[in-house]
Amino acid sequence: MTVWPLLLVAAVLAVDSGLGLSVWPSDQSLLILLVATIPMLVVVIMTWSRCVFIARQVQAGRLQSLPEAALILKVARWLLVINALFVIVMTDWLAVVRNQMGNAVLLDELVVLMPVLAGMFMLGLAWFPVEHALAKRQGDRMKGRLDYAWSQFSIHCLLVLTPALVILAIMECVEGIRMPGWKGLGLQLVTGALVVVLFLGMPLIVRLILAVKPLEHGPLRERLDQVCVRHGVGVRDILLWRTGGVMLNAAVVGLMGVCRYVLLTDTLVRVLPDEQSEAVMAHEIGHVRLRHMPWLFGVIVSLVLLVEAILSPLGTINQFGGLVHLGILLGVVWGGLGWVSRRFEQQADTFAVLHFTGQSEEAGQSGVPLEAIAHVVGALRAVAWMNGDVGQRSSWRHGSIAYRCSNLEKLAGCAPGKLPIDTVVGRIKLTTVIVGVVGLAALIAMSNGMGHDV
Repeated sequence: MTVWPLLLVAAVLAVDSGLGLSVWPSDQSLLILLVATIPMLVVVIMTWSRCVFIARQVQAGRLQSLPEAALILKVARWLLVINALFVIVMTDWLAVVRNQMGNAVLLDELVVLMPVLAGMFMLGLAWFPVEHALAKRQGDRMKGRLDYAWSQFSIHCLLVLTPALVILAIMECVEGIRMPGWKGLGLQLVTGALVVVLFLGMPLIVRLILAVKPLEHGPLRERLDQVCVRHGVGVRDILLWRTGGVMLNAAVVGLMGVCRYVLLTDTLVRVLPDEQSEAVMAHEIGHVRLRHMPWLFGVIVSLVLLVEAILSPLGTINQFGGLVHLGILLGVVWGGLGWVSRRFEQQADTFAVLHFTGQSEEAGQSGVPLEAIAHVVGALRAVAWMNGDVGQRSSWRHGSIAYRCSNLEKLAGCAPGKLPIDTVVGRIKLTTVIVGVVGLAALIAMSNGMGHDV
């Protein structure tokens, strides 16, 4: 999951709440428009030219340039995000747009985000030569350039941005209600209820955005269905995610079985042996069985309560102080959520190993068998390799494949019921509850204190 769409929406909300610094006022609209678009075009053109060069290297068999290409794409995306954040927060870009088209629900926000969204789509076009060169070397067929760019835009942007914008639209609509008694806590409760409904309906949004269809019945489908049955996890369907051969990955979406889907990309189903596909499936089912999604939400709430309890007594002197407050809040949530998420990924990896351990005759004799570990490690390394990674690339939520495989290899011979990662996750959950309760109690105490002062 990419987080930059959430940062952009948070920036728009901050400016709408009066926290923008407005270095350039709205009467300098042409200058603001140039700052929003020219740096974006420069980044896209430079990335495109470098990707064309690296694609030629790949065609010539020099695959060592792939890590450089991945780094260039990552840096380019963040340069676009940083420029967009600067324009949104430091200029009157939102005011410029509203002066021209009014404050229609969601429309003005979409126009404000249009330069960075266009840049992200063009980065997909720029990256296409690299993917095309890899596909040719492997004898695979790919989508056309536009289809590929749209697929990447959907995965890296729309999956996160769409629900965020819908929540923003809900907030705008609820704020526009003008009825006696409908204000304050009442409006907040209505907004919260609608957001919960949206969150529960996320699987339907995913089905609309991504090119998916039910995985065909056959030996592999039966094998994957048995993983769900064995661990008591309800799934509405297992979907084949048609990426045109450009991604090897899997995901699970939905909190309730009636609207929960497991997504497997076409490349994963086509390339991986059945044992490794089962390992990937067991990993995703592990996230559900271990209730990682609700706990990640709990971590976010606890961290927000903690930061607010610490910073609220300090107050905000001016707009800059408000932005610093928001920046600290986002930084703490970002860092804490990433750290916890990486531990949850390790636990899901371990769950997949234990899934195979239960099928092994060696399990009762010598602890976790090497065969069970090999299935999961092989799947992780295959996923990394097919995505142009030799295992060293680290991500905010998952960590590096090399580190995860190293942790799994240490499980050999361990008793299945006493694994270190389960102890770590247990402490994380306990800490989450304690921090949340303490933070909430502190905020309530401060609120009561201010009420008495008045």
